[in-house]
Amino acid sequence: MLALRSPRSFLPATPHSLEQHENARDLAVVCHPLLRRLADYWLARRAGRLMPARRDIDPLDIPWALSRVYVVDCQRHATLPGGWRFRFRVCGSEIDAAYRELLSRAALRHAWLDEVVAPEILAPVQQRWRQVSEFGHILHIKGRVYRLGGSIVQGSRLLLPLADGDDEQVTAMLGMTICNWDLPAPLPMAGEPDVVVTHIPVQELA
Repeated sequence: MLALRSPRSFLPATPHSLEQHENARDLAVVCHPLLRRLADYWLARRAGRLMPARRDIDPLDIPWALSRVYVVDCQRHATLPGGWRFRFRVCGSEIDAAYRELLSRAALRHAWLDEVVAPEILAPVQQRWRQVSEFGHILHIKGRVYRLGGSIVQGSRLLLPLADGDDEQVTAMLGMTICNWDLPAPLPMAGEPDVVVTHIPVQELA
């Protein structure tokens, strides 16, 4: 059984930005209908377990989501800050298109997170993702979810843990990002967070 642990400290996205972290006991915070539909599918595939395995996620079940979803391998890595490394295993066409200009390859598949995220924001992104891989949290992220080149994009993101072994330790995550690529993210008001991250431990879910 995955032990419930408390997340450690978090880093801001940039020296001038603010992340707000909240805790929840259910999925009520997931308001976007497509993100909620994916969350409900993930719940249905648990079959009495804390979380489903990768083999339980069938692309034929979620054709409406495929352009925006991605599956990420979670691998322990003793020499990296935070102790984890993340590799994109499957990526939808919309996610690929967002990163294509930053990659020397045509697709995000098999790329490592630290190869495609700008160095100045890599640490906070890894720290968020670590909450899924190490602590077994579902993460709902809302706000300035992408920084690609000179553009900052507003949206919502859901990261759901997957466990392939009987020990229910997280081995991968299923993600989905919803955003409007044509609408620049507005500047936050003074004191308002750029990103709100909600942690939902899987043990809290009915």
